[in-house]
Amino acid sequence: MPKLRAGHEVAVFRCEKEPEWPTADLFILGDGNSLKVTNIVPVSVPQLSRNQYNMILDDFVSRNIQSHAKDLKLTVNLTADRRPITDWMSSESAKLLATYSRSANRTITPPSDEDLWRNFLIQAHLDRTNLDTETLFRWLTEEEGWLEDRARELTIEFEFALSLLNDYDQRRENHDKPR
Repeated sequence: MPKLRAGHEVAVFRCEKEPEWPTADLFILGDGNSLKVTNIVPVSVPQLSRNQYNMILDDFVSRNIQSHAKDLKLTVNLTADRRPITDWMSSESAKLLATYSRSANRTITPPSDEDLWRNFLIQAHLDRTNLDTETLFRWLTEEEGWLEDRARELTIEFEFALSLLNDYDQRRENHDKPR
């Protein structure tokens, strides 16, 4: 196993194909006194299933980390394979997003659904959410069962709305400054 110091360095490890998963590259970031797996990217297929991702991570940790952890006095912490949406946003924003997701018509957008969606967008903006489009897309498709095309449309709307609201805040702030 190559040496990697905790610092702000990145290492990439090739995880060879197994019957359960394709060949993939596992990225580790050194950050302060810890090392963190930041991504696992397949080499020959477009994406990994959640199960494949977790199997690759578990295999890498058991083969390369656990065997050296005691000698190196390392503590290994594996987070849950699913993080709640509240890791990226307030509970109020999450509640509004869940309300929209569970009550919206998933093929067309009637005005009542638009109101729910806008309520979520405004709250996410007010909370200065850390939610990114990839996480929103994955949450919609994997956790809520939305079709990919519609989830992609919503993530584009989300990104545009937050950008527009941030620009509005900036202009308003500049306009309100004494001259």
